[in-house]
Amino acid sequence: MHDLLTFLRARFDEDDRAARLAADYRSRPSDYDASAEERWHWVAGRTGRPIHVGVGHPDDYHRGVELRSVNKYPIRSEPGLSPHHVLALSSAVATWTADHIARHDPARVTSEIEAKRRILELFDASRGGREQGRAGWAEDVLRLLALPYAEHPDYRAEWGRMRERVKVYVWSVADGDAMVRLPVIPGEEVRELRVPAASIAAEVGRAENELEGCQLTAKIGTTDDGETSLRDFRLLKGSRARDYY
Repeated sequence: MHDLLTFLRARFDEDDRAARLAADYRSRPSDYDASAEERWHWVAGRTGRPIHVGVGHPDDYHRGVELRSVNKYPIRSEPGLSPHHVLALSSAVATWTADHIARHDPARVTSEIEAKRRILELFDASRGGREQGRAGWAEDVLRLLALPYAEHPDYRAEWGRMRERVKVYVWSVADGDAMVRLPVIPGEEVRELRVPAASIAAEVGRAENELEGCQLTAKIGTTDDGETSLRDFRLLKGSRARDYY
């Protein structure tokens, strides 16, 4: 997961930088607080009074509304001109398109990025803990966070493979390891995996010496090294190994 974390941090940094540049008008005075939130909103075209515009409302085209930045900024290079808005749209785009833009103003984007960064921090803090099942779904969360960046050249196809749970069978337990057999999976060469017995026992609520012969379900995935992995084991009741081997 280290490479995926690195990838996500880089993409979040890019998004954050783009949002802040969108809020950083070139002609602002040099003492402007670049960290201040930049908000965009709808205003009545004649009065400039803030209003709420419904998404895709058929009457919006006839209401004389404009999408503007909340703040105006003086133009440094031409002091005689009045302050200008960073954004001021009236008929350049469809009204609901402009509404979408307003809902993703720099303040909203930077806030979402900060929330996503905290998710990465929580994942980092939880790695190496005892709750292996929780670590499994946390990895899935990271994979989902990466999906919007699937077109990026650094994105790896294996990060997007969110597989279903599969039935597995604990063939034997020895020296602290469980030999877990998998059903035939198209495209997979591995039929048997060695998994720490303690991690399985903790997840299914059984002692290590009681695992042999158990039928389970597990999430199958791929490590950063391209190896098949199993996690999030659950006891499967009422099935027999011969049903699927």
